[in-house]
Amino acid sequence: MGSSPTPGTMEELNKYIKSQLSSGVDKEIIKTKLVGAGWDSKTIDFAINSCLGVKASKKKILLGVFVILFVLIGVGGVYGYFFYTKSPKVIVLKAIQNMQETQSFNHTGGFLIDFKAESDFLGSIDENLLINFDGSIDRVNNSNEVSFTISGNPAIEGIGITIKAIGNFVYARINNAPDIVLTEAPFLVDQWLGIDISEAMSMAEIDWPEISEAELINLFLEHQDKFLIIAESPLTNSDLYVYNISIDKVAFMDFIKEAESLLGEDFDYYEFENLLKSIEDISFDVWINKDSLMFSKIEFSNEFKNDIGKLKLFLSINFDKYNSIDSITIPQNFKTVEDIMMDSFLYEQDTFEILKEI
Repeated sequence: MGSSPTPGTMEELNKYIKSQLSSGVDKEIIKTKLVGAGWDSKTIDFAINSCLGVKASKKKILLGVFVILFVLIGVGGVYGYFFYTKSPKVIVLKAIQNMQETQSFNHTGGFLIDFKAESDFLGSIDENLLINFDGSIDRVNNSNEVSFTISGNPAIEGIGITIKAIGNFVYARINNAPDIVLTEAPFLVDQWLGIDISEAMSMAEIDWPEISEAELINLFLEHQDKFLIIAESPLTNSDLYVYNISIDKVAFMDFIKEAESLLGEDFDYYEFENLLKSIEDISFDVWINKDSLMFSKIEFSNEFKNDIGKLKLFLSINFDKYNSIDSITIPQNFKTVEDIMMDSFLYEQDTFEILKEI
């Protein structure tokens, strides 16, 4: 009558059962053989009934419908929990995922630096600088642009700089210069400087990290449960979720340790660990749009301390124009570092000749 088939496709099972039934073999004997061959008992019953043309009763059909509905409701509930729940962690992680997937966005903000130090080498330092910036990131064309102005120190008050990066090539230009630049290096003003970062790093014998942005984000998301602490802020309103995010430094260093081998040979784990220890707390606030689940604003405020002094930082970034920024133009005329060095040499030579005549 033929050996019983080992578990495979339903087509093979049905073919075997039909051949046995046509040969007059009792269905219980067929079932015993198939169970012995490793088939599931319920699967065998279903297949035999199908081959015999046995139809399910209305009661069984209704039961099946209820089971399907129950499964759908259960799956929908799980989906709803993970994607629409108001759990702070779920919302923040979804916003990170959306940020990773977006093609482009604008960013504007301010960066306040307050540095106080006292040492034999540095002397006494009390600096307070404010950097205002605005820019765009275009992931489709692998380009970004940022312009910023600096105030707070009379020597560089009002200086304005624009930086553009297209792939591995970076362009920088001084738009507005303080007197010190105008008098000592006027050839730098309104002149694009172009630098091939990969070439510069190669000359400096610095290796690019072996991990990409996407890989690092995925690694972060995989381990974030261990070091990320997210709590809802009382600042939450009708349009925005506002969360305070803090980081467990010990658990975060475990994450960095795991990523260390991917960050390149020049990454110094122990130097990074010492930097982290100098921070009292790592925490920041995020604002997330309730409709789009995209970041609207991030604020970071912290203080670094060591034996020399302390550094206070405050950073505020606003995000907008997701997937709708203007294209970032590439400078057509620029000078290399070698060109700028030659300009500097010629300018100093000309200045020396003028002073000699005086």
